[in-house]
Amino acid sequence: MSEEHQYLVPPGKVLHDEREIDKTVLVVAEGLGLGLLGIDHMYAGNWGAGVLKLMTGGGMGVWWLIDYVRVMANALSRSERGVLGVDRWRDPRMSTPALLAVVLIIADIIVLIVLVVLIIAFHESSPVEY
Repeated sequence: MSEEHQYLVPPGKVLHDEREIDKTVLVVAEGLGLGLLGIDHMYAGNWGAGVLKLMTGGGMGVWWLIDYVRVMANALSRSERGVLGVDRWRDPRMSTPALLAVVLIIADIIVLIVLVVLIIAFHESSPVEY
């Protein structure tokens, strides 16, 4: 194939199913919990898996947790290997997805702690009748 027929892909993007896939979008989707709805797989072009994940609530949370760990670990390692069916990323810096992953993981841990404290406080304040 001649050079004039090759596609130019901007840094940070990769062509997948004739679309550009950005790793940062997957990190944000997972960090905001949208993986529970299958949006991460749908964005990556895996519509069947995305709809199945939507219908099962992220596989009752298990599938979502596995994808969350995979996407965040991939971003933190600054790996060029793909995840969720995306073959590879083209971002020589890879700093934006890694930084977002750190910020979102910390925010998710804070939200989880607040939820646990609220559940415990609600449970202790409600009267128990036997």
